[in-house]
Amino acid sequence: MAQAPAFGPDGAMGGLETRLPMALGLLVEAMSLLGHDGDGVRRLLDRTMALLGDDDADEEHPAIARLAGLAPWRAQRAIVFVEQRLSTNIRAAELARDARLSRSYFSRSFKMTFGVAPNIYVLRRRVALAQEMMRTTDEPLCQVSAACGFSDQAHFSRVFRRFIGTSPRAWRRAQGCGGRTAGLDPDQVAELVEDPSGLRQGWYGRLAMEVAA
Repeated sequence: MAQAPAFGPDGAMGGLETRLPMALGLLVEAMSLLGHDGDGVRRLLDRTMALLGDDDADEEHPAIARLAGLAPWRAQRAIVFVEQRLSTNIRAAELARDARLSRSYFSRSFKMTFGVAPNIYVLRRRVALAQEMMRTTDEPLCQVSAACGFSDQAHFSRVFRRFIGTSPRAWRRAQGCGGRTAGLDPDQVAELVEDPSGLRQGWYGRLAMEVAA
């Protein structure tokens, strides 16, 4: 079996010139186990990533972290972690801890794998969930905002406009779904409070004429 990582007198991992040969040895051993010992391969890859993911190494040689994305099982674990907690506050430190990596190394590896930083990925998933809720339910935007983990409806609107290019209310109307066909839903009431003139024009006027007919 490959030797455990070498540590210096202060408890830190050895220098890059020590870690790279060790990492190479672990990879060679992992290749020899391919096809008949999946758990052994994963353990060796974890040890390799731990060697190359040391915080001191990241600061001294940031190219290492940029070249190494997350292992497939770690990427899948991150996806599940986010999907199960979209209604809560998700921090990069929590994702890194779940993946058993330092925060700095995890963040760089995550971006290498997914193309965006963890916080941007989480925001995109919140917006996607909000779109699904607006398409398939009549929930008011304040409820959608809370269910998708936004701090408040104003935050939800800012983030949604940033990624989609329009407000949640306008997007929902344009989809022609998720709203009631008679009367005003809570989102329409909120918009009416913001702009009472809407009673006499636009879709409010058309709705009034349809009800009167």
